Amino acid sequence: MKYLMKCFVRRITPCLLFLLLLLLLLPPAAFAEQHEQRPFIETYTSTVELQEKTALHTQTVVIRNLSSSLSSSNPEIQLKLPPRVEELSMQIDGRREDCRLEEKKGFSLLSCRPPAAASRHFLELAFESTYPLLEIQNRILYKSEYIPLYPTGTFFYILKLPPGYVIPPEKEISFFVNPQPESIYSDGRRIILRWERKDLSERWEVSALIEPLPGRENIIIITVMAVSGMALLGAGALWFWHLVHKRRNKGLPLETTPKEIPPEYAALLEKEQGIVQLLSESREKWLWQKQLRFQSGLSKVQLSRLLRRLEERGVIRKEPVGNTNKIHLQHTPPAKEPATAPAAEQKQRGEQEGD
Repeated sequence: MKYLMKCFVRRITPCLLFLLLLLLLLPPAAFAEQHEQRPFIETYTSTVELQEKTALHTQTVVIRNLSSSLSSSNPEIQLKLPPRVEELSMQIDGRREDCRLEEKKGFSLLSCRPPAAASRHFLELAFESTYPLLEIQNRILYKSEYIPLYPTGTFFYILKLPPGYVIPPEKEISFFVNPQPESIYSDGRRIILRWERKDLSERWEVSALIEPLPGRENIIIITVMAVSGMALLGAGALWFWHLVHKRRNKGLPLETTPKEIPPEYAALLEKEQGIVQLLSESREKWLWQKQLRFQSGLSKVQLSRLLRRLEERGVIRKEPVGNTNKIHLQHTPPAKEPATAPAAEQKQRGEQEGD
């Protein structure tokens, strides 16, 4: 200091040059040190997946130099989110953290304390919000904004439209989407808009007006009708299967109406009458043995016993064809049972045929 005073008294020009040299060398180092310690967001990626009634937000943030701000006055990471945040999930450096969320006027303030002091932190958060969505007739207006609390190096914003929604085609895209996105593409189900900004330190706003594809309501109605038709068809098939299964369990044809059996066959057992009825209803008065087994619901052993008994009584006639038989209904009435046959014996015969 004394040297500077003497210098100004004796020779002012060399002193001014010396002072200028100090100003050029010292302040940049001090400012660089201060900038290096200032909190700074390297990348901020916000992905918004629009539904018809809500918006699903997924955000990833890489923030560095936060340790200098972790003082007693402000020891937390803070982010501004849209209003009416629900179902918030937050992770810092891979660990789930419970953060404080405060509703402010026009935004939600998220405050989180990092698990440990570090020069760099990685944040992942997901939440839902209905705030940015407004219905205008059959269209949806989406509005949102990013308010950086720290300078942001690279900012990405990705907006996924609901399935079946598009940007109205009657005018330029800039009329419905502001600002105009850097890229527009599709993943096969949705239209996706993407924005990118560098060195962002001020408020950034976005708005998009979207509408459903023409004829989308008709597609929904056709889909509902098709699903309903398939459900009715399945119910009908299930009912038919239940009916057939019930018939097979009983061992009787679907319709056994003893009134249609001629009087000369009235002495037959119920299952024998069922076989006669199936044969009499056929056009040629004969059926393949496999057809009889399927239509009667009887097992192979049960049907063989009944047919043998009916053949012995002259009710039917077997005609061997290959590895099966044609079963013919005889036109002559069957021989009557001997009068001396005890009732207990007939009952026992009926129980054996039912096995």
